[in-house]
Order: sequence, then C-alpha cells, then structure tokens
Amino acid sequence: MKYLTSECNYGGRVTDDKDRRLINTLLNDYYNINLIEDPLYKFAPDEHYRVPETEEHSQIIEFIKNLPIYASPEVFGFHSNADITKDINETSLFLDSLLLCSSEGASTEGASQDDVLKKLIDSILNDFP
Repeated sequence: MKYLTSECNYGGRVTDDKDRRLINTLLNDYYNINLIEDPLYKFAPDEHYRVPETEEHSQIIEFIKNLPIYASPEVFGFHSNADITKDINETSLFLDSLLLCSSEGASTEGASQDDVLKKLIDSILNDFP
C-alpha cells in the first residue's frame, strides 16, 4: 500500500529524494499494523483523529462530518503555541489591511500609525457593537 501510494500515485510529482523520504515517513503513520491490531490507535494526539469503529458507509460519513472544523496544531505535529502565533499573524495582517484601505490613513498628516490604528479600532467598535 505504501509503495502504491508513494511511488505510483505521487511518484511522478515527487522528484526530490528528501520529498520521497518525507512522504514515506508520513505514510508510516497511516499504513501500519497498529491500525488493525490496536482499536485505540490515533493518527494524532486529539481523540477525534482515529479509525472509525464501524464499517458502515453512512456511519463513516457521519464520523467524518463530526470531525472538528478547525484542527489543533498538535494534529500537524506543531506545539500548541503555534495557534497563538497564527492568530497574532492573522490579526496583524487584518489590521495592516484595514490601515491600507482606510481613507483616514492617507489623510492624516503627522499622525502616527498607532494613532490611526486606534481611531480605526474605535470606529469599528462604534459601528459594530
């Protein structure tokens, strides 16, 4: 199964030896004997990411629908603080985009970026309580 997936399915797209090694390492988590022997085997530390306990198609679909919409960083092998870093970066990008689009940002001579940002935030809080 690993050979079919890594070499046959992705073989033409994986051209680097390091990428081939990575895909084989990742597939070791998904294609291994523990899936069959251990009924509590999980793909990630989160309890949601495990093999369904049923073979019925409709129940498997329901299992998939009940997976979390937003996966925690641990699912991808990251530390839980990665979520904080992502949130900070998204907020910074959002506020920078607001400043760029704000008409006040272009017309305030001599005002610092912090002052413009504070006015923009106050305006948002007043408009959307």
